[in-house]
Amino acid sequence: MDWGDYELIGEALAKAYPDIVSIDLSLDELARLVVGLPGFRGAAQPPDWRYLTAVETAWRDALRTADTTE
Repeated sequence: MDWGDYELIGEALAKAYPDIVSIDLSLDELARLVVGLPGFRGAAQPPDWRYLTAVETAWRDALRTADTTE
Protein backbone atom coordinates (compact mmCIF):
# COMPACT_ATOMS: atom_id res chain seq x y z
CA MET A 1 0.00 0.00 0.00
CA ASP A 2 1.08 3.52 -0.77
CA TRP A 3 -0.53 6.94 -0.30
CA GLY A 4 -2.48 6.69 -3.55
CA ASP A 5 -4.27 3.52 -2.42
CA TYR A 6 -7.06 5.45 -0.69
CA GLU A 7 -9.67 2.70 -0.65
CA LEU A 8 -7.26 0.05 0.59
CA ILE A 9 -5.99 2.35 3.31
CA GLY A 10 -9.55 3.29 4.29
CA GLU A 11 -10.55 -0.36 4.56
CA ALA A 12 -7.44 -1.20 6.59
CA LEU A 13 -8.09 1.71 8.97
CA ALA A 14 -11.74 0.69 9.37
CA LYS A 15 -10.65 -2.82 10.36
CA ALA A 16 -7.80 -1.70 12.61
CA TYR A 17 -9.57 1.23 14.28
CA PRO A 18 -13.35 0.75 14.03
CA ASP A 19 -14.03 2.87 17.12
CA ILE A 20 -11.93 5.92 16.25
CA VAL A 21 -13.78 8.88 14.80
CA SER A 22 -11.51 10.07 12.01
CA ILE A 23 -12.86 13.61 12.09
CA ASP A 24 -11.47 13.96 15.63
CA LEU A 25 -7.91 13.27 14.46
CA SER A 26 -5.39 15.84 13.34
CA LEU A 27 -3.80 15.26 9.95
CA ASP A 28 -0.55 14.34 11.70
CA GLU A 29 -2.34 11.73 13.83
CA LEU A 30 -4.05 10.30 10.76
CA ALA A 31 -0.71 10.08 8.94
CA ARG A 32 0.81 8.19 11.89
CA LEU A 33 -2.03 5.65 11.86
CA VAL A 34 -1.64 5.11 8.11
CA VAL A 35 2.13 4.68 8.29
CA GLY A 36 1.66 2.16 11.10
CA LEU A 37 -0.63 -0.10 9.08
CA PRO A 38 0.75 -3.53 8.19
CA GLY A 39 1.67 -3.55 4.52
CA PHE A 40 2.04 0.21 4.17
CA ARG A 41 5.15 0.97 2.13
CA GLY A 42 4.75 4.69 1.45
CA ALA A 43 6.74 7.61 2.78
CA ALA A 44 6.33 8.59 6.43
CA GLN A 45 4.51 11.75 5.37
CA PRO A 46 2.02 12.02 2.49
CA PRO A 47 2.91 14.12 -0.56
CA ASP A 48 0.37 16.73 0.60
CA TRP A 49 -2.78 17.17 2.70
CA ARG A 50 -5.12 16.11 -0.13
CA TYR A 51 -3.93 12.53 0.24
CA LEU A 52 -4.94 12.53 3.90
CA THR A 53 -8.31 14.02 3.03
CA ALA A 54 -8.90 11.25 0.49
CA VAL A 55 -7.80 8.62 3.02
CA GLU A 56 -10.14 10.04 5.66
CA THR A 57 -13.06 9.96 3.22
CA ALA A 58 -12.27 6.37 2.24
CA TRP A 59 -12.07 5.40 5.93
CA ARG A 60 -15.51 6.89 6.64
CA ASP A 61 -16.92 5.17 3.55
CA ALA A 62 -15.47 1.82 4.67
CA LEU A 63 -16.99 2.22 8.13
CA ARG A 64 -20.38 3.10 6.62
CA THR A 65 -20.22 0.08 4.33
CA ALA A 66 -19.30 -2.16 7.27
CA ASP A 67 -22.27 -0.80 9.25
CA THR A 68 -24.73 -1.59 6.47
CA THR A 69 -23.46 -5.14 5.92
CA GLU A 70 -23.69 -6.19 9.56
